[in-house]
Amino acid sequence: MDAPMVVLYSVDNKWIVHSQECVPKRGPGDFVNVWSTPGEAVTNIIDFFLGNPNRMKKKAERKESAKKRAHARDD
Repeated sequence: MDAPMVVLYSVDNKWIVHSQECVPKRGPGDFVNVWSTPGEAVTNIIDFFLGNPNRMKKKAERKESAKKRAHARDD
């Protein structure tokens, strides 16, 4: 599967949906969303993968750009 990793967890009665592929700080398309209920959090995850494609597109563009830079270094 070649898709961004999304993590769901709970802290202090809040539900967090977190996706971060850039290190050490968030990059294009990375996010941390906080929700009051698990249902809202799951809806957010479903929207990320199956809803508005612009959310995932930011991560895809960043990944493609990194791949091009790596190939340029190899040449």
